[in-house]
Amino acid sequence: MSQSGADGWPGGAFANPVIGGFYPDPSICRVGDDYYLACSSFEYFPGMPVFHSRDLVHWEQVGNARQRPLPETTPSSGGVYAPTLRHHDGRFWLIVADATGSTTLVTATDAAGPWSSPLAIDGVKGIDPDIAWDDEGCCWCTYAGIEQVRIDPETGQVVGEPRRIWSGTPGAQYPEAPHLYRIGDFWYLLIAEGGTDRGHGVSVARGLSPDGPFESCPANPVLTHRSTSRPVQNTGHADLVQAPDGSWWMVLLGVRPRGGTPGWHTLGRETYLVPGAGAGRRRGERNIIAGRLGTAAGRSLCSRGGQFPRDRDEGAHRRRCLAGAPGDGNVGRRDVGDLDERQLRPWLGAGYRLGNDADGLPGPGGLQQVLQALAAGTDLERPTAQRCQPPEVTPDRV
Repeated sequence: MSQSGADGWPGGAFANPVIGGFYPDPSICRVGDDYYLACSSFEYFPGMPVFHSRDLVHWEQVGNARQRPLPETTPSSGGVYAPTLRHHDGRFWLIVADATGSTTLVTATDAAGPWSSPLAIDGVKGIDPDIAWDDEGCCWCTYAGIEQVRIDPETGQVVGEPRRIWSGTPGAQYPEAPHLYRIGDFWYLLIAEGGTDRGHGVSVARGLSPDGPFESCPANPVLTHRSTSRPVQNTGHADLVQAPDGSWWMVLLGVRPRGGTPGWHTLGRETYLVPGAGAGRRRGERNIIAGRLGTAAGRSLCSRGGQFPRDRDEGAHRRRCLAGAPGDGNVGRRDVGDLDERQLRPWLGAGYRLGNDADGLPGPGGLQQVLQALAAGTDLERPTAQRCQPPEVTPDRV
């Protein structure tokens, strides 16, 4: 039975991970009522598995975007990884880099294939590439760093010189896995930080144009399990998708470690689903994140005191972005003096979580509550105990 989103399940409950086993770095897009997702494959062949779902919970592999074998000398954890999958102008587009930093782009009219031969994009020298199109049809490629350059997706040529557009959250390392979204009046930049290990997390910034400048959310990371005893760890490398009913959902990677430090996770990095905004709410109710938050009022993910400023004045936005920047290309640094640490502390760590201590499954808890509070312009409060309860797990759902 077709569902517009995972909140169509009784009580909003569903089992996680939604794609178990070695399926890391998920990227997702929607075409009508159908969802499509691609994952990393590293040195394995055929590469770039592509999945299809009608409800965000049950996924079926329909093909592989990479049919060309890798060299036999490709090392373990080498190969191709961290793709971005998008649908634009009647075609699926999948951009990916390999361990050498080479970037290629493949396309298909059907996600099941056939996919085109890889088109080299020689001017992009970085991992985790993302592509997004603006209203003028320009294609922007953003990659780990966080750097960006315009490209011609038909020829693989770059337009202009790459430039750094955001340095990520001050004090955080390894800004990577960027995804860029046009939502309302603003462009939102979602990234991973902390490295794809125990420090992993998801952070966000916003700007008035796809090339910035971007202002950082002071409540970053908006999702992380770092420094917790949660059974699901390494949470990060996320991507967003909006369901037909207007709700927003996030896919991300996580692991289920066992043993002592550093532990092991024999199933690898798996794909998890998080109800982000509007999930589990009745149709017609106000969305929490994105779509209706990027209105003329300027409400969105977060800002000083808990929400982004409500004005859309370009000059004021640029002054906020540049405040505190050391002049080394870093933009989007927050002014610590503008933040009330006591107000934000309840949301750091314990406030952003995928589930309770027993099951570690995502529910409409910390992430949804903070987005709801920030969108409403209210002060941040400690999240209440509100969790999706998982259904009884059977072997075919694991």
